[in-house]
Amino acid sequence: MFLKGIATDMNQTTIRRLGATKTVNDLHAILSYRAEDATSSATRSDLQAKIRELEKIIATIKESETDPELLNIYQEFPGQ
Repeated sequence: MFLKGIATDMNQTTIRRLGATKTVNDLHAILSYRAEDATSSATRSDLQAKIRELEKIIATIKESETDPELLNIYQEFPGQ
């Protein structure tokens, strides 16, 4: 995922890394909301799979981050 590349690249500025991570988190929130409202179990399952993938991406970003301020912000985001 393009955003994961930006968020885990320590050569990027902190604001770019934060922006990329925030966008991934926003996508997670949108899909979570849609999954709650899904009437079809197939649709819900598909959305939940995408949600789990985004959670893995967020966890990878958290593991890669070295900036204490960003790590503090990321504690509010899902993922391990």
